[in-house]
Amino acid sequence: MTFGLHEGTDNGRNRESTMGRVRICVGRYAKSPYVIRQAGVRLYAVEELCYYLDHHAVLLDEDLMGEELFTWIDEELGLDGLAKGLRLLKRDGHPLESFVARIMEECRYCGRERLEELTRIMRENAALGPWEKKKIRIDQLARDGRYERALAQYRGLLAEVEGKEIALTAAVYHAMGCIEAQMFGFGLAEEYFDKAYRLTYQKESLRNYVCAVRMHGTKQEQEKKLAAMPELKQLAELVDAQIDGYRDQWKMGEAYGELVELEQAWEEREPDYYVRLEQAVTDLKEGYRKRCE
Repeated sequence: MTFGLHEGTDNGRNRESTMGRVRICVGRYAKSPYVIRQAGVRLYAVEELCYYLDHHAVLLDEDLMGEELFTWIDEELGLDGLAKGLRLLKRDGHPLESFVARIMEECRYCGRERLEELTRIMRENAALGPWEKKKIRIDQLARDGRYERALAQYRGLLAEVEGKEIALTAAVYHAMGCIEAQMFGFGLAEEYFDKAYRLTYQKESLRNYVCAVRMHGTKQEQEKKLAAMPELKQLAELVDAQIDGYRDQWKMGEAYGELVELEQAWEEREPDYYVRLEQAVTDLKEGYRKRCE
């Protein structure tokens, strides 16, 4: 993610060259960031704000367009004209897309076609209820790999919707199952997929349930669970074939090659074996920790 670079002067205009484009940046580089708390994002320039609006249009709501943002644009970025225009839009009760268009146009961030697409996305999102919007925001956390934070917020959402919104409850359980599977919590993943399926009988939840069953427990325990329904046995055959295919693909990948080299280093008693092993384990741990932040 590349934005306008600060070259040592707050009010100097900076040039950004990205993928062959050159953009003249506007305003100052903020000394104090604007924090979008729901997403855990810190912004320091109007171009960064535009990037966020462009890439997270489905997450936006009118609460973002308030005095706190306008004051930051005015005082930190020095864009008093933009801040004044946004305040006028707020006073006159304009919809969210009007604010986004005004900000984008200030620094010519994107063309008319993209603005029209963003407008469509925001209008469709405006028709969603507050719980659906909340799930969309949490889904983005999960896609960004912020699993623990997403799980905590999913649990909070469940407390609000369980027993009231069956389809949404099932979708939340399914999403939690996906996260637990990513974090190797296959027992919980199995439980969540099972709950999701029993609410709406979606085939995808049942298939993921079978995948979670296959990833933990003894073979005997797995077969006992899969014998509960004829459909589970059929799905298990498909899942097993897919797992074999993924295993073959993995053996062709770089990670598998590194493990083979480590095994050869062990067999040949190479002196740097333990150094390489420790580095490999450290890399795996670091990747896992990042997913659990």
